[in-house]
Amino acid sequence: MRDQLMPQGGLYTLQTRSSDQSESRIIGIIRKVLLAPESPKALVAAMTNPGVKIVTLTITEKGYKIDPGSGAPREDGPERRRPQQQSLAWKYRRRPDHGC
Repeated sequence: MRDQLMPQGGLYTLQTRSSDQSESRIIGIIRKVLLAPESPKALVAAMTNPGVKIVTLTITEKGYKIDPGSGAPREDGPERRRPQQQSLAWKYRRRPDHGC
C-alpha cells in the first residue's frame, strides 16, 4: 500500500456506483505509512508523539493464523500472535504515558 500511495501524496480515489449514477471522490487522509519491520524506531516515535491523534493498524491476511478446516483464527500455540503484533499493541497501550 505504501509503495502505491506515497508517490501520489497518499491520495486515492473512492468510486461509488449505483444503477443510475457513478461518483468519484479524491480522498487525501493518509499522511504517512510506516512498516513496523522496516522502521521500528520511527513507528515508536510516531505512536508516542502527543501530536498524533489517530493511529491505525492494518494487519494483512499473512498476519493471521487461520485454521484451514474451519476458516476461523487459530487459538492454539505460540503462533497465535506474532511478535510484531504484540509489540505494536504494547506501544499503543503506552500512548497515555507519553501524553497521548
